Amino acid sequence: MKYLPKEAPEPVAFVDSISELSPDDNQLYRKTSYISLLKKVNLRRFLISEQHGLCLYCQSQIELTTSLIEHYLPQSTYRTESLTYTNLYAGCDCDKFRGHTNNKDKFSISVSDNEDRFCGHHKDSTELTWSPVKELKAFATTTSGNPYFEVNTETGCIKGIGENEGLVNEFIGICNLNHKLLKRARSEAFKAVTESGLTLKEMIICVASNPELAYNQFILNGLVV
Repeated sequence: MKYLPKEAPEPVAFVDSISELSPDDNQLYRKTSYISLLKKVNLRRFLISEQHGLCLYCQSQIELTTSLIEHYLPQSTYRTESLTYTNLYAGCDCDKFRGHTNNKDKFSISVSDNEDRFCGHHKDSTELTWSPVKELKAFATTTSGNPYFEVNTETGCIKGIGENEGLVNEFIGICNLNHKLLKRARSEAFKAVTESGLTLKEMIICVASNPELAYNQFILNGLVV
């Protein structure tokens, strides 16, 4: 994950995505609750675009058919925040996840077993106690090391480091970010770097210098912030 700034005022495109015509007077009105928003696809399209086509949690590439709308603060507890701009993100639908791997285990997710899910499906209504989304230090650069995550480039496993190590590991567990498919995708991303002929530093700079493009964020995850 990396920090995704959501600053005031709200983007006009966001307000448009949660506004719908009233059958009473045929005027556009901003919806105030997620449950009352009838056409959620517009909101999902906006969030995906804002995140450059990357899942909030695992950084895999997403589109309309493979994504879900995520609430940082769970709706079950924070109903009045259900359509607040700073509380809305896009995540991958792990039940449809096909990842960045050609291995047969990419189809092995069991939709009946929550422990075999990841990201928003695994998080469910759990309230996060920490997330890099809310940490200003996690803003992407091409020079600094990630103060929160460390990645094993061979296995693709990530773990917490630094003063927030315990909270980071808790976050990784809540979102099941060391699921076998995610680890495989990370390790294959680093393998691609090696086979490309570029140094890891060159690849990082190349990826991070093109934030407007949908890119393989696994290259950055755990290496730069």
